[in-house]
Amino acid sequence: MKSYIYNNKDNLIDFINNNLNKNNHYEIIILFPENKINIKDEIVNFLNDITNKFSINTQNIGIENQDIILIYKEQNILKYDIKHLKKMALLGDMIANISHQWRQPLSVITSSASAMILHKDLNILDDKSFEKFANNIISQGQFLAQTIDTFRSYIKKDNTVIKTILQEEIKLTLKILESVLSQNYIKVTNNTLKKENTNIHIIKGEFSQVLINIITNAKDVFISNNIKNKEIIIDLKQENNKCVVCIEDNAGGINEDIIDKIFQEDFTTKDNDGTGIGLSMSYDIVTEHLNGNLYVKNTKKGAKFFIELPL
Repeated sequence: MKSYIYNNKDNLIDFINNNLNKNNHYEIIILFPENKINIKDEIVNFLNDITNKFSINTQNIGIENQDIILIYKEQNILKYDIKHLKKMALLGDMIANISHQWRQPLSVITSSASAMILHKDLNILDDKSFEKFANNIISQGQFLAQTIDTFRSYIKKDNTVIKTILQEEIKLTLKILESVLSQNYIKVTNNTLKKENTNIHIIKGEFSQVLINIITNAKDVFISNNIKNKEIIIDLKQENNKCVVCIEDNAGGINEDIIDKIFQEDFTTKDNDGTGIGLSMSYDIVTEHLNGNLYVKNTKKGAKFFIELPL
């Protein structure tokens, strides 16, 4: 931990320019006497105006004639390259989705195997029961294999641009999220299947990741807002030389005070449970890799995300 005694704003500016790298993250504690609370507020506001990468805590030192002291340290854990953090977030989402998909079939396999052992111990394992239990195990094993193929298809990607049908990408994504949606009682209406097939050039898997992030974010808001009848509607429209995928939920919308910030790096409304990476990563993928645009608006039901992609 290092410290700095605050004298005036010019000195603070010089101190920051000479000592703090604005691209890194710092934890700052401001110690202030009771009679300097206004100056303390000015410092906090000034630091926040410079960058959002300061974690600021304030403490009253209870000594009237004491100077204001800034104690600071660099948060090394946040110095990792943001791309690495995004990859870890993507991997975490993928593992979570696989575990959701596998939980039920593994339970069926375990139950069937246990029932076979119990029937054998009781000498009531006839051919009909044996065939029933065995078929259950085989069918659930096949489902697990199909799940692995689905995820392998999703994660086995490079930077090669491919031509694909947008509706098929949406269908694959919803398959990946099937168990998560089912366990959280979220109804998804996919209106894109009613539209004519839309051919698009994308990097395989990246559009799916954007859709996963948006739907996962909606799921979290459903839970946070205790929404009973959870619904997500996915639609597709074409205009001029672009297509627009719309994802609308009925979770109550986004606070207008923060709606312009949700795609910013590190911005999160989930306190200690969120990293702010999901929607920021989605914005980067759409704007930098897919040459499109991503934005959100509030509707009467909730939030509606728009993914604009060139045709």
